[in-house]
Amino acid sequence: MNKRDFIEQMRTTQDPLMKMVEMVPEGQIGWAPAVGFMTLGQLLYHLGQNWCIVRMMVTDCWPDSNPEAMAEAMKLKNMPSCSKSEAIEAMRKDFADAAAYIENELSEEDFFSRTVSAPWGFKGEIWKAVLMARDHQMHHKMQLHIYLKLLKLPVNTQTLYGM
Repeated sequence: MNKRDFIEQMRTTQDPLMKMVEMVPEGQIGWAPAVGFMTLGQLLYHLGQNWCIVRMMVTDCWPDSNPEAMAEAMKLKNMPSCSKSEAIEAMRKDFADAAAYIENELSEEDFFSRTVSAPWGFKGEIWKAVLMARDHQMHHKMQLHIYLKLLKLPVNTQTLYGM
């Protein structure tokens, strides 16, 4: 595998997710399946802030590297929300920026051998950070799938995998 293969793996997660985001009813942005869950708007906002984590790990440049501050920001009451159109724009930019960064600013050697870390304890080679970001996005893709299903929208395995 090479960097381009990893970017393609990112894309196979992102493309069906983008289609699912387009299904979100604008009038349901404040909906959550139960108390203690993200609202649809919070989930949409979060989906647009995923791939940038790769650059943050490589450059060790974080908006806030204090674990307590990060935990406070992730409390539901503090999580921002956005509209569907804002989420789609943010997700496109986040993905494009990360793919370009990996493709143009990281050598194959660095991608597979350089160790990076994150304030929450992750440590590993850059390619492992990319897989972690992809896995994170996949988990939230499934979360959105369940939200849409609970809203009785027509989602199924084909929707989930972009078939």
